[in-house]
Order: sequence, then structure tokens, then C-alpha cells
Amino acid sequence: GGGGSYISRGAFESNPQGYFSGLHAAEKGNK
Repeated sequence: GGGGSYISRGAFESNPQGYFSGLHAAEKGNK
């Protein structure tokens, strides 16, 4: 696992909001 937490620079630049929303969702799921 862990691959889902990685995002390419191009993908991040094209959709930073989606990246951060996914990041926060992952943090909540780990608690």
C-alpha cells in the first residue's frame, strides 16, 4: 500500500484541491 498517497507534480498542479481533499480524508481515516 501507500501508492495512493503519492501524486505526480502534474496531477497536483492540474487538481490541487482534489489532492488536498484526499490528503485530509486520508489523515482522518488513519486516526
